[in-house]
Amino acid sequence: MQEAGFNAIGTEMSPWLCELADKTFGIPMECGAFESLKFKESSFDVVSIFDVLEHLLDPVAAVTKIARILKDDGVLALQTPLCWGLEQGYERLKNQNANFLVHLKENEHLFLFTKESVQKLLLQAGFKYFQFEKQIFEYDMWLFASKSPLNRIETASVERHLLSSPKGRIVLGLLDLYRSLETPQQFDRNDQYKHEKEDSGITRPSLTLRLKNFIHKHVNLRFRR
Repeated sequence: MQEAGFNAIGTEMSPWLCELADKTFGIPMECGAFESLKFKESSFDVVSIFDVLEHLLDPVAAVTKIARILKDDGVLALQTPLCWGLEQGYERLKNQNANFLVHLKENEHLFLFTKESVQKLLLQAGFKYFQFEKQIFEYDMWLFASKSPLNRIETASVERHLLSSPKGRIVLGLLDLYRSLETPQQFDRNDQYKHEKEDSGITRPSLTLRLKNFIHKHVNLRFRR
């Protein structure tokens, strides 16, 4: 978020991770459980929670707090596993080797949401408007929520902003990389779950190598403009 020009802070329960983020990356951190941290109401433009909601003991309390600390036109950016296929039954999903099953993690994923149930949660917390976007990975869902109508910012305006600073150009280069991936789900399944795919006979260039080569070529071009 800082690289994109936001005055950002992070939250983390682990003291050593807070120290690492602060000293290594210069990211201000609030250490402790989010529910117990003190933030001024109506003080944030954006709150982002990625791979967090499913781990919370009380997601209603946490999301209600987020609604309180966001400004009236503030935005919650939310990513969490997409719960689907339960009507088919566990055995059938297992026989299909459904990706959703990787999220059935006892004592780790405490709550899993469908699109309908996450909207009910957000409405209960005080949000009124939602916009689902195309998820990066097929087993996730990705959405924005606000207490006020959501306004989409034009791509050209975003690019002008990011091109105005060196760090923003790096962010734009990473966005270019994502757009260049024709099927990001395939790369995710081949890299993140490589151990499950070794017997498939599929060979693809490493996503890390693609990232390195892309940044070398395209980010350098953006810096020369």
